[in-house]
Amino acid sequence: KGSRCPSFIEFHRATLLTSGWVYSVPTLEFRWQLPYRYDEYGRYGPFLGVGLAVNGHHFDMLCLVDTGAERTLLDGQHLRIAGVDIYTGKPVKVGGFLGPSLVVYEHAVHLVVQEVEISMRILFAAQPLERVVLGRDFLGEFRFGLREGASELFLGDED
Repeated sequence: KGSRCPSFIEFHRATLLTSGWVYSVPTLEFRWQLPYRYDEYGRYGPFLGVGLAVNGHHFDMLCLVDTGAERTLLDGQHLRIAGVDIYTGKPVKVGGFLGPSLVVYEHAVHLVVQEVEISMRILFAAQPLERVVLGRDFLGEFRFGLREGASELFLGDED
């Protein structure tokens, strides 16, 4: 589950001088401080444990937090197991960075992260995926931060 953050994490309130403009870096508060993890293939990164609730079934999975992905994309096998026909979802054409485009299907589901449950419309692939990703649609539900050098990600309630 990760460790609880102190009452707040100080992201060094600093003043930066760039081209004559003054910028102030805000102080942000987070509820969870989570270390990077290894996935089942031995890849290390900002993977987050997520519960998927659909049609009375619950599945636990490890998802890559992908700030470059606009939408969350999960493997459709979970829908099939829960008795949902993936093809009844709204078809959406997506493409990855330098990768081929793919038709995926949008379905309304519940995701559980830490102790927070959110309802979202998620994209599901009909074919197996090597990696499932949490995109910016998911991240928009939280206050989010990464410390790449420290291999940590942070989540908090969005105001």
